[in-house]
Amino acid sequence: MANCTRSRWYCALSLSLLAVSMSGCHKNVRFLRLYENKLPNVLPINDSNRFGLNFTVINKSDDDAPPNTYKVKVRAWYGTSQQDVCFRETFIPITKLLVAKTGKVVIEDYRFDNPQIDGDPCICRHNYCEGGLNITLLHADTGERAKGINTKFNISWKKGGHIDDVVITAQ
Repeated sequence: MANCTRSRWYCALSLSLLAVSMSGCHKNVRFLRLYENKLPNVLPINDSNRFGLNFTVINKSDDDAPPNTYKVKVRAWYGTSQQDVCFRETFIPITKLLVAKTGKVVIEDYRFDNPQIDGDPCICRHNYCEGGLNITLLHADTGERAKGINTKFNISWKKGGHIDDVVITAQ
């Protein structure tokens, strides 16, 4: 700790540098991008006739990212057999510690079409729904997009739910 018997500016500068060094910088927290497996993606859920979003958030930085430092914004637009245009926006908090260099959180079969009412015509069912969605990695406290590569993707899919029909574009 700084010896605060010295001048005030020295003490303030020392404490400021200590705070900066302890705060850590997570410029390398991002979505895992796998080209051969098309990840992230939207595919039919095995035990359901609905579509689900799949992605992984990884930490390649030198610092741990504490729980609830990040959240994922999911903005989906799609059409179903009962509704031409559906829109859903949800947020998924990253509630686990992302350990430096190796930390990851895997989200599988996330139902982005959360029903709003009984009989909701915007349930995204296999063979009846196609569309697109954006996933964006955000700082949980400010809502600002995380800096770096692979922090925002556009994903589109077709009714049949085949992996070959999934198109993923980095934004």
